[in-house]
Amino acid sequence: PGSCNLRHLFDLCAAQLPKTAADSEEETKISVAAFTARGLCGPVQGRPIPHREALLGTAGPALIRHLQGLFSAYAKEEDLRRHGSTAAQEQPKHRGAEVRFVLSSLKELRADEAVVAAALPEATERAKSACGLAGSRGIAMALLPQLAILTSVDDAEVRALVRDVLQALATELELPNGSPPLQPTRTEQKHLPEG
Repeated sequence: PGSCNLRHLFDLCAAQLPKTAADSEEETKISVAAFTARGLCGPVQGRPIPHREALLGTAGPALIRHLQGLFSAYAKEEDLRRHGSTAAQEQPKHRGAEVRFVLSSLKELRADEAVVAAALPEATERAKSACGLAGSRGIAMALLPQLAILTSVDDAEVRALVRDVLQALATELELPNGSPPLQPTRTEQKHLPEG
């Protein structure tokens, strides 16, 4: 599942490890285009990608747009199916597998600041700030509206993957996880019904 091009977008947007002496000149010359032309779909995540900074201006926004469109289309199809629409039966069956692949990849994606900044060229300063606060999970933060919609789809595996992505985001933001609910204040207690 998942096309080579989509895998390459995730690889390109993943935080890069610094080049070491062990990296051969041949490895650092592998470009996304050459990798695809050779039919190689294996992960290149972490491997230095030549001219990466120049590619991010296109790759980051392309990844965000693709994922927004994919998640929105999938949620719409699920809604149509839920309401018994015949149009939903005509939709491609592979979309669910692609959504699961993308969510798994998104859960593992740890993007650097350059990727997050490049991925959101038209976002408001407030949105960019929120995504920046999310650190390496900034791409997930940018997709928060679409992820929220996916929490109510029928596919339990998709819902579980969305939960995992959101938990990774919460961890990056250092939000408490699983803490007990807050107790009402004295003022709130006065207004609660008895019983």
